[in-house]
Amino acid sequence: MASSQLRRCMKILRYLHGHGGSSTKDVHNEILADDDYTSVELRQIQRDLSALEGEQLLESEQVGKDNYWSVRKEWRNVLPETYRGNQLLGLYVLKSYLTQFKGTQIGKDVSDLINKIEGHANGDVFLLSVEHTVGRIDTSRLSDDIILKSVNAIRAGRWVTVSYYNQSENALKTYPVFPCRLFTFNGELYLIGYNPKYINYNALALRNIASITELDSPPRGEEDTHIFDEAAFTRERFGVFADIPVCVRLLINREEAQFFTNRIWHPSQVFSKTETGDTILEMQVPLSPELTTWILGWKQYVRVLEPQKLINDILDDVDKIRELYVKKKG
Repeated sequence: MASSQLRRCMKILRYLHGHGGSSTKDVHNEILADDDYTSVELRQIQRDLSALEGEQLLESEQVGKDNYWSVRKEWRNVLPETYRGNQLLGLYVLKSYLTQFKGTQIGKDVSDLINKIEGHANGDVFLLSVEHTVGRIDTSRLSDDIILKSVNAIRAGRWVTVSYYNQSENALKTYPVFPCRLFTFNGELYLIGYNPKYINYNALALRNIASITELDSPPRGEEDTHIFDEAAFTRERFGVFADIPVCVRLLINREEAQFFTNRIWHPSQVFSKTETGDTILEMQVPLSPELTTWILGWKQYVRVLEPQKLINDILDDVDKIRELYVKKKG
C-alpha cells in the first residue's frame, strides 16, 4: 500500500470511528474537505474502503446502489480519535463539570470516563467557573440512591411518586411527577418533573427528595409519557421558581451596559439604548426571589422601571437589610 493511500486509509478509519454507517459518498466528501486530498476521486475511495474491508477493519451493508460503512466492532475501542480545537475544548469543559459529582456514586462511576478523556485532553486547562464553586452544594452529602433513581427515572420515561420536603411549609409532601431532566442552578442540583396537578414543571432540589417510586400506571387523565417542553420551562422562570411571566423593564447604568448586552439573561430579553447612553433591558419573566436577589446584587447599577410590584419588593428588601445594620431609636 502506497504511503498516500495509507494516509487516506487512516483518515477514513478515524472518520468512520465516529461516523459509523456512512455511505461511500459521505466518506468521499469527508476526504475532499481536507486540503491535501481535494483531487481524490470517488473510485479511489472505493478502492480504499474495499482494501480496509479486506483487512477485516471495516464492514459494509449495501442499501440500494451504495454501501454503508462502519468500523468492525472489535476495533472500535482500539483506534485513536482526532479532535478539532473546539471539540478538544469541549472535552476539557466536560471533564471539569464531571467533577461536580465528586464523592457521589455517580462520581465514582464516571471516574473511568474521566480517565478515558484524560487520554485525549490530558491535564487541566479549564477551571470550573466561580459561580459553580462559591457556595455550591456539597454533592457528597446527597443520597446516592436518590441521584441514581432520578437518573434512571428520566431514562426510563415513566411516571413516579416523589416524597419531597417542602422547606417553606416545613412538611413532607408526596405527589406524582413525570421526571424530565436534571439541571443545576447556583450550584444546586435539581430534578425537573412535570406535575399534573399544576399543569406545570416542578424544580425539585435533590437534597430535599426523600424517596422516588415508579408508578405502575400514569395518574388519571394523563398519557403514558410527557414530552418535555424546554422552551416553556425556561420561559416561565428566572432561576428556579416558576410563575406567570410579566413585563419587567430595568435601567442599566452605561458603565455596566456592555457587560449586560454581551450575555443572555432570558430568552425574551430585548435591549435598547436611552438618550443618556444607559441601556434598558426588557424581559418577560416571573417575579421571583431569584429575580429580586439578582437585581439587588447589582446595587446602584440597575434600577427597576416596572412593574411597580417589583419596585415595592426591592424597597421592602432594602428596608429589611437596613434594619439589620441601623439601630432603632428607642
